[in-house]
Amino acid sequence: MAAACGPGAAGYCLLLGLHLFLLTAGPALGWNDPALTLHYDRYTTSRRLDPIPQLKCVGGTAGCDSYTPKVIQCQNKGWDGYDVQWECKTDLDIAYKFGKTVVSCEGYESSEDQYVLRGSCGLEYNLDYTELGLQKLKESGKQHGFA
Repeated sequence: MAAACGPGAAGYCLLLGLHLFLLTAGPALGWNDPALTLHYDRYTTSRRLDPIPQLKCVGGTAGCDSYTPKVIQCQNKGWDGYDVQWECKTDLDIAYKFGKTVVSCEGYESSEDQYVLRGSCGLEYNLDYTELGLQKLKESGKQHGFA
């Protein structure tokens, strides 16, 4: 049944318009809690660039061979005027923590495009030892070049 926005339906049309606005603009305005779920064995979607792994360890005090998270979820925590601020979490062993994390996404038309290609985001991260992890490492005698 089609709704008509005639003279007697002004209130209905205003309500319908507001509802449609909230459905379409809500996510863009940050009213939802946007998050990315990234997997170690999957690649990004790409349109202009080559696909890359969704998750890539690039260093840190623990190195990349000590532990490999299978799934990491990064949550959009806001905007600093330049970039989206992401908080990334996973079920890490208590010996490890994330160091630097960088989420990169492909713009739909160009690198400056405000619209992001769905599925194109990837995470590069450093994996560091916690204090407990450093203590366990010291006790095991496996210093891996640390003094």
